[in-house]
Amino acid sequence: MRVLAIIPMRGGSERIPDKNFVDLGGLPLFSWISSTALTLANTDVVVDSDSTRILSMVKSEFPKIQTLLRPQALGEANVSMNVVLQRVIELFPEHEYILQ
Repeated sequence: MRVLAIIPMRGGSERIPDKNFVDLGGLPLFSWISSTALTLANTDVVVDSDSTRILSMVKSEFPKIQTLLRPQALGEANVSMNVVLQRVIELFPEHEYILQ
């Protein structure tokens, strides 16, 4: 069984600027999410983002997580998350189950 955990992280949050870097209990939000995903058994984790800053931090702190730079056209606030997720799923066809 191959499981894929997709973590979408958009760089330009409109409600909370830089929300993925907001400190929560001593760690930025992206660290909590990433470290929790890595505890899942039999699961490959991928972070999809339009932010090179986010992807660089994830690569640096969590080398086991795969990162994908989201195309600019999919980084807009009005783009459906379903479209973003479908793109990632198509890039990883060997996985039988998907988590988001």
